[in-house]
Parts: sequence; C-alpha cells; structure tokens
Amino acid sequence: MRLYGRHCWRSNVMSSLAHFNRRASKNKYQKGFTLVELLVSLTLGLIITSALVRVYQSNNNLQRYNYALSNIQQDGRYIISTLRTSLMEVGRYNEFSADLDRSVDVEIEKAFIKDNPVVIEGDYAVDVAVGSKDGAAAGPDTLVVNIMTVDSCTGSNFDFVEGQEFHTVDEYYLDGNTFKCRGHDGRYLRGEKGNGSSNQAVSLLENVYDFQVLYGISLPIGAMETGSVTSWVTADRVNAFDRPDGSTSVVAIKLALLIKNDDDIFVENQRKLKVLGNNAFNQPDDGLYRVFETVILFRNAWAHLTVGG
Repeated sequence: MRLYGRHCWRSNVMSSLAHFNRRASKNKYQKGFTLVELLVSLTLGLIITSALVRVYQSNNNLQRYNYALSNIQQDGRYIISTLRTSLMEVGRYNEFSADLDRSVDVEIEKAFIKDNPVVIEGDYAVDVAVGSKDGAAAGPDTLVVNIMTVDSCTGSNFDFVEGQEFHTVDEYYLDGNTFKCRGHDGRYLRGEKGNGSSNQAVSLLENVYDFQVLYGISLPIGAMETGSVTSWVTADRVNAFDRPDGSTSVVAIKLALLIKNDDDIFVENQRKLKVLGNNAFNQPDDGLYRVFETVILFRNAWAHLTVGG
C-alpha cells in the first residue's frame, strides 16, 4: 500500500511537469510578432503619418493664403473707397458758398477749376512740373486734380482759416512701393499768393507696385453734348482733345492699382498681370498680388460740359 501511494505521487508530479512543458512550448510559438509583421506595421504607420502631415501642411497653407487674400482685399477696398470719395468732387467750385475765402477773384478761380478739373504739366507757371503724367509702358502714372475744398488730400488747410474753402491741388503718385498724396495751394500755383504751397505728402498705402490712370474724353455726338465717354486716353494725350475755348473734355477717369499683400507667404504665381493695358507684370513667388480698378465720374465736370453748371 505504501509503495503504491509513493508511485501515484510520483506519477502525478511527472504528469504535472509534462503538462507545464506542453503549455510553455505552446506559448513560446505564440509570443510577439514576426520581423515581416513589424516591417509592414512600421511602413503603414509611416504612410499614415506622412498623409496626416501633408493634410496639416495643406490646411495651414490654405489658412495662410485665405488670411493673405482677406488682407489684400481689405487694402484694395480701402484705397479704392478713399480715392472715389476724394475724386468724385474733382472740378467742384461753388462761388456762392458762405465758407469760400474771397481774397481773390472767385469768378476767375471758378472758371479755371471748372475748365481744368485735371491738371496737366505746364498748367501752372509757378511750377510747370506739377501735373498729371503718363509713366509710359514701364512706369507708374501721376494724377493731379483741381478742387474747391476745406483741406487738401493731406488734411492740410495751409494758411487758410479752419473751415474756409479754397482752391487745392491734389497730386496722387507712387514713391517706390508707397502710394502717396501731395497737397498744393492752388492759389499759390496760379500766382495769386506769394507762398502757401507746402508740398506736404502723406502715405496712403504701402506695397503698391503700379498705379495707372486713363482719362475719359467726352466729344460731341453730332452737335449734342452728351457727357458720355467716347474714348479713353493717357495723360500725354488729354490736351489734344481740348475744346476750342481751351477747356478740357475729361469727364471721368479709370484708375488701377497693383497691390501686394504684406504677409510672408509663398504663392506659385504663373499668371501675368496687366494694369489698364500696361506692360504685363511678371509676378514673383514672394507673395499675393492683385489688381484693383474703378471708374470715377467727375460729376461737376460732366455738368459743366453738358449744361454749363
């Protein structure tokens, strides 16, 4: 009986050891991944990560582009609105205004401004260089206009009393890549005063790469003055369409500005830009460029031409 019990105990121990060895052997073959599986997993992970990075970069670039586009649209709307507000009154003169400074002959001043809403080089003997200029095919233009107002485009009233209206000459031009306006005292330029033309200039907008102007000429259709634009010409041809009495035929202007955004952004620019028929502008890849155009009717010049107002 004792031998039998000892034999059973030994059999149980051996059976347990054999069972443990079988489980260990089985687990040995199920443990971890093979080298091929690891390589496949790493490759898939890299592909997914690369795709996510590309999506992030694409979204980031799109966000920067949209931000730059929004900024340049805002700049364009601002400068066009500013110019329209200032230039719609070109050629205006109200000799009945209670605020008009009457230290000069207002009838002579009225005739001069209404007959010459746009200033051409040589109009003023005091400074013959003051006048609208055509920058030719490769250069920006200059726009100079006559108007009756309480201050120039720079905000200066020169030596006039605050709130008094007088003859001012506003000059819009491009200085490098800065769009500027310079104000002149019209009475000084006409020789009515000994001083007063401050030539003060203010910056209106940065990052402007071109400024072009065309002048709308209105010629009679048959014997009737319609005030309609019959042709668009550059500044150097305006005088060729003057009326027999010397008054101008300009009733409108068409102007355009080429603006670049000031954000640091790479844009693959493949399209050439033209500003009012000027030479094509090859856009570099250092930013976003846009052309902003508008047509402005000189309603005072139109009224003077059609009804003599």
